[in-house]
Amino acid sequence: MKNWLGRVGTVVAVGGLFACSSGPSMRVEDALLAKVPPGAMQGVIDARAKRDQAADAVSKAEIDITKAKNAADLVKSELKIAESEVEQAGLKVDIAKQQGNAEAIQDAEAEAAIKRATVDVKKKLLNLRLRQIEQAEARLVLAKILLEKAQAEVELAKAKAVQGLDDPRAKEISVSRFELQVTEYKSKVAKAEEEVAAVGVEVEEAQKIYDEAKQRLDAMTAPAATVPGGADY
Repeated sequence: MKNWLGRVGTVVAVGGLFACSSGPSMRVEDALLAKVPPGAMQGVIDARAKRDQAADAVSKAEIDITKAKNAADLVKSELKIAESEVEQAGLKVDIAKQQGNAEAIQDAEAEAAIKRATVDVKKKLLNLRLRQIEQAEARLVLAKILLEKAQAEVELAKAKAVQGLDDPRAKEISVSRFELQVTEYKSKVAKAEEEVAAVGVEVEEAQKIYDEAKQRLDAMTAPAATVPGGADY
């Protein structure tokens, strides 16, 4: 217990190891790191560069969520319009039937069928967009964990860098404990990657269902094939 208390000033506990908001629980004092010769700082510099890249990935993942939500909102608006057009098409069918015009009835029913198919496509597209939001959110979770892991690797590099210092605080730092901290983050990354993969499967399935519905609608709205006329000689 006494040895642990002697390390409080060097290795700072800032929350649980897996707390998403706190990052790694063990850190090396910057004041101690300042004593490391510049020539021995390359490992720390490299680790910090990777951490900055991980931070950029988090920012991108946050933007991707916003884009995914905006795309879903757009489809919701389009779905409402499509549903109102189905109602209008139904009224046209009723009017055509009241008039007793067979050709008009046929045209109105064909249009109504297309409108219903359009609603079906929009619903399936909305389902795809919602799955894509889940995918973006899962990727953000992963990106944040990767950022924490990168920060843990920075602390590991710092712990290694101070090992050669003639300072009692440096001698109290256990590199192996910092290595264990990084290993534990690797396990958490693996679990987050599994979640991203699982959501990815759902997105692929939703994409397939949407594509099939879109193909059916396209077939309904495609112009009728015409037989080319005879060639002039």
